[in-house]
Amino acid sequence: MTSRSRVLAALLFAGLLALPGFGRRAEASPQFARQHGLDCTSCHLLPPALNEHGLAFQASGYRSGDPGGSGAAAAAPDRSTLPMAAWITGRYEDRGSGAASDLFLPKVELISGGVLGRTWSYFVEWRIVSLSLNSDGSLGDRGGRFEDLFFEAGLEGGHSFKIGQFRALNQVDVSLRLSASEPLLFGNGLQTGTHPDPRLTSLDRFSPSGRSPGVGYSYRSLRGDRPSDGLFHHLTVPFVGELSIPLGEEASRSASFELTGPPKGVYGETFYRRGLKSIGGHAFYSDEGWLATAVGTWDWNGLLLTGGLGTDDREQLGSRLRGSLQAEYFFTGRPGLRAAPGLRIEDVTEDGRSAAWVPYLALALPNTRHTFLLQVQFKSEDGNETLVVDLSALF
Repeated sequence: MTSRSRVLAALLFAGLLALPGFGRRAEASPQFARQHGLDCTSCHLLPPALNEHGLAFQASGYRSGDPGGSGAAAAAPDRSTLPMAAWITGRYEDRGSGAASDLFLPKVELISGGVLGRTWSYFVEWRIVSLSLNSDGSLGDRGGRFEDLFFEAGLEGGHSFKIGQFRALNQVDVSLRLSASEPLLFGNGLQTGTHPDPRLTSLDRFSPSGRSPGVGYSYRSLRGDRPSDGLFHHLTVPFVGELSIPLGEEASRSASFELTGPPKGVYGETFYRRGLKSIGGHAFYSDEGWLATAVGTWDWNGLLLTGGLGTDDREQLGSRLRGSLQAEYFFTGRPGLRAAPGLRIEDVTEDGRSAAWVPYLALALPNTRHTFLLQVQFKSEDGNETLVVDLSALF
C-alpha cells in the first residue's frame, strides 16, 4: 500500500466516524470525551496538554468515573461509542534558504485506550501514515509503526506493571507537548550498542522520551489527593527493537518489526507530583554509558514552567551536559478557544552547536468532543532556522 493510498484510506475512515449514523454520539469526537460525556477542556488545558484532572484520569488506568473533576458520582463509561480516536496532521516545514522545505502529511494515527477487567488497562497509538522530511528534501516513510502499544496492571498497595512499547519517561509526558519538537533534554540520548544492521544500531539508542519495547514496574510510596499525586518510583528495562506493522515497501525497511536482546540497560525514575507541580529525577545505565537528569515543573495562574539539567557519559565520546528551560502561558478564559504561547531554551554541550531558542504558539478550537489544533514553531540555532506549521484534526 502506497503512502497516498494509506492517506486516502485514513481520511475515508475519518469520514465514516463523522457520519451522524455511525453509532450514538460518535460524530467526530475523541474516545474518552464521548464515553464520559465531556468536552476536551475537562481534561486538557489545551489539547493535547493535560490538566490535573486529565493526569488523574490517565494515572488511574482510565477508571475514573469523574475524569472532569465535577464531583459527580462514579459512572460506567458509555460503551455504545466507538472506542477509538483519530489524529491527522498536515505540516509545512521550511529549514531555511537553500535547505529542504515541503508541505506534507506527517501523521495519520488511530488511538484507543481503556479498561480490561478490574486490573488491566491498555493504550494503543498506531501511525498509519508516518512521514518525515529528510535533509535532501525527500520524505522518509515509517508508516505502520506503533507510537504506543502497552498493557498495564494496577495492583493493590500502589504497585503496577507495564509491558509493551512505551516511553520510559513518566514525570513529563512529551507526547502531549504543544511544540512541534521534543525537548533535547529528554530526546538526546545514548548509543548502547552497535550491530551489522544499521537499523538495529539506531534502535539500540536510548533516550528517556524514546519509545522502546520493554517491561516496567512502578510503586507509589506516598499517596496524594488524586491518583496522579504522590511520590512515584519507576523501574524500566527497555529492549532493542520496535513493534510495528509496516505499511509499504520503504516502511518495511525503516520500520519493520524487530525485537532482540539483551536489554539496552536499566532506567530508574523518582518524582513527587502535586497537581501540575513536580520535582524529581531519572537515570539510565548501560555498559556503554549512563545519564542522569533532574527535572522540575511548576504552574502559577496559567503559567507552566518546565526545567531540567542533566549529564551523561558515553564510553567512546566522553561526557556532556544537557539543559532546558521552558515557559508556557495558557489562556483558558474561553473554553471554545484555547491559546498558549511558549518558549524553550535548550542546549547540549559537546555537540558543536550553540544554545537553541524555540518559540512556539498553539491554538485549539472548538474543544468540544473534537478539536482542531494549530501549532507554529520557529527554532533558531547557530544560524540554522527552521519553521514548522502543523494543523491537526483530533476526533
